[in-house]
Amino acid sequence: MNFVERPDWAAHKNRSERMRDDWDYTRIAVHHAGRSFACGPAALQMQEIQDMQMGRSTTASDDIGYHYALDCFGNVFEGRDIRFKGENVHNYNTGVIGIVLLENLTGPDEGRDGVAIVRMLFDVIGFNERPRCPKSRSNRSKLS
Repeated sequence: MNFVERPDWAAHKNRSERMRDDWDYTRIAVHHAGRSFACGPAALQMQEIQDMQMGRSTTASDDIGYHYALDCFGNVFEGRDIRFKGENVHNYNTGVIGIVLLENLTGPDEGRDGVAIVRMLFDVIGFNERPRCPKSRSNRSKLS
C-alpha cells in the first residue's frame, strides 16, 4: 500500500480561510466515483474531482470534499486535510471522515437511463467487466 500526499497528485491550494475545524470524528462515509471514472490514473481523477468541486460557482467547495481516496490498486490518496470538516455528504459532514473509492461500482440498472439500459443488455449477453471483491481466506475456510 502506498500513501500519496497532496503535492504528489498536484492538488490545488485549499481555501483554508473558509474551512471549519472538525476533529471529533465518529463516522466514516464511503462513496464511489460512479460512472465518472473507471480504474485509471488516480492522480488525474483526484485533480478532476477537486477542479469540479472547487469550481467557480457560489456553492463551490473550499477544497476537494473527501479526506481520502483509494484507487484500484490500493493506493491511498490524501485529500482534504483531516483537521477540516469534509464536504462529501449533503448537510451531514460534521464528525464524518469522507472516503471515495476511485472506481465505478454502480449496479447495472442504477440510474434508469440509457447507460443503465446498455449495461443491463451487456449483463444479459454475459459481457460485464465490473470488479468483484474476493472472499477473504478466513471466510472461505468457514464456508468449507
